[in-house]
Amino acid sequence: MPAQLAGGSEKSPASVRIAIALFLISCAISIVSVVNIVLTYPRAATPQFLTRSIGFDILWILFVVGLWQRQNWARFALLVFIAWGLGTLALNIMRVASSSGAVFAFAIPLSMAALRLVAAYLMFRPDSNAWFKR
Repeated sequence: MPAQLAGGSEKSPASVRIAIALFLISCAISIVSVVNIVLTYPRAATPQFLTRSIGFDILWILFVVGLWQRQNWARFALLVFIAWGLGTLALNIMRVASSSGAVFAFAIPLSMAALRLVAAYLMFRPDSNAWFKR
């Protein structure tokens, strides 16, 4: 009982821990993808591309750290990022949908989006909600 009164020492539910792991896996995939682009297509690695890519990865990681620290705002910030990412992905798919290689070109972004959607679902389950409200 005294450990619970110390504030913040209560163990997070499994859904929160799994969601954090999924978010971190998607961040790792994103970082590896950026490194692959830089190594494969050095001319595509413009300062704007690198700043945007690395900047968003840093923000993802900071928001995940916020989740780990039981910050409720981080859940909603991640939802905004997920919605923005899904919108961007949908526009990109529509733009190149006529290409025959489009299915394979979007395999990694679609898998990252799926990981993030599952993690978001886990972040808003009843046990997760109760943990963030305490």
